[in-house]
Amino acid sequence: MFFAIFIILILVALVVHELSHGMAMRRYGVEVPEAGLGLPIPRLPSLAVKFSSGFTFRIHPFLLGAYVRPKSSEDIEKLSYQEKAHIYGAGVIANFIMGILIIIPWTIVKLFKYPEEMAANLIVLILLIAAVFVLWRFSRKISAYILPFLGLAMMVYLVWSLAAVGAEETVVGPVGLFAMGMGFVSFYQATIWGAYVSIGFAMMNLLPFLPLDGGRIMTEFLQHKFKAGNSVEMGIKVASAAFFLAIIILVFFTDFSRIA
Repeated sequence: MFFAIFIILILVALVVHELSHGMAMRRYGVEVPEAGLGLPIPRLPSLAVKFSSGFTFRIHPFLLGAYVRPKSSEDIEKLSYQEKAHIYGAGVIANFIMGILIIIPWTIVKLFKYPEEMAANLIVLILLIAAVFVLWRFSRKISAYILPFLGLAMMVYLVWSLAAVGAEETVVGPVGLFAMGMGFVSFYQATIWGAYVSIGFAMMNLLPFLPLDGGRIMTEFLQHKFKAGNSVEMGIKVASAAFFLAIIILVFFTDFSRIA
């Protein structure tokens, strides 16, 4: 039961991430005819839910991701830097907010369960609520001027963590998540780790590598701030390919070590 709750929260985090991109696109006049949960594989059936004449949500058999499909990517290219950054950063901010919103009720429970720690928990609660307000109210500015630098900080932290702690404690693949979920024995564990996974999605997507959101924002930031040309974008693509190859190898071996 608790494993199912954990998996549902992971799927919800994926959907929230992509739908937030879609909502930001529509805010700036970009048509979004389709979004979905899972990997769209040709010739495999999917469940289509029509919310309106112009928007369809599809659920595919392989629930390993989510997507949002604008009608034309050219509509995004015409937007200003802040608007494009907001579109690319919307999923990251939504995952942060989702994680915090799950943590807030448990923090309120701690206020009454541990009266001797009420002052500390009250400060944490106020900070969490303030974080949700700031992320929601200033999402556009945060996406444009904070997320690019936060993405660089995440890259430095990832390299440091891999070197200091090791891959097994730093990266978690599907096998690791499955093993983690199977070990849950309470509703608290399942939901709090669901919150951590949502925040983890946000942090992972901040990395300045394409096609992650952080890579898209960084590319737009460099082009906007320094008038960087196509060579910079090509450099990011090459670095991204090397990064993802390294991560895939790390995840494969760490997951394999958990099975062995």
